[in-house]
Amino acid sequence: MTIMTVKKVGAVSVLAAALLASSGAALAAAASPSSAKVTVTATVVESTCTAGWDTSGVEVNLGKVSTTTMAKKGDIGASKPFSLSLTGCSDISNVNISASGTADATDNQAFANTGTAKGVAVELFGGDGQTGQLLPNNSTSVLTYPVTNGTATLSLLAKLERTAADDAQADDFAAGEVNSVANLNLTYE
Repeated sequence: MTIMTVKKVGAVSVLAAALLASSGAALAAAASPSSAKVTVTATVVESTCTAGWDTSGVEVNLGKVSTTTMAKKGDIGASKPFSLSLTGCSDISNVNISASGTADATDNQAFANTGTAKGVAVELFGGDGQTGQLLPNNSTSVLTYPVTNGTATLSLLAKLERTAADDAQADDFAAGEVNSVANLNLTYE
């Protein structure tokens, strides 16, 4: 008789524990979540092209430019073509370029000069006939270059533009060093 009672108590204990556990799970499900599962996926591919420049970038020297060549706002004091070359491109038909950098305070389509010269900025052009302009921080100004036989030549043109008003005072337009940075962003298709 005693054994039978123990079995009943044991069965009742197991049933009570199961009910308690299920009610705890129900309470836990109703509570605010304290964690979340995030799954990140990606595809790693081989390098699409080999750059013809090193990690320090490309320097374009416009040389010495006289202030007299930029008498009015919008005048171009100097321009110089340059190119970036890509080789070993596989499974790519086009290279697209957009730019980022600090826009000039007066002409937001030109890259700001951080050097000592005042009232000047740098413009970048490229594409077919060097007519497309790369604008600072504008992902919609994109130049497209074709890839042929695994290579692409990205021909560009840098221009030094006067951004100061025609009647600018000496402190608004002055000789000095020009230093302007444009970061070119390449995407492949």
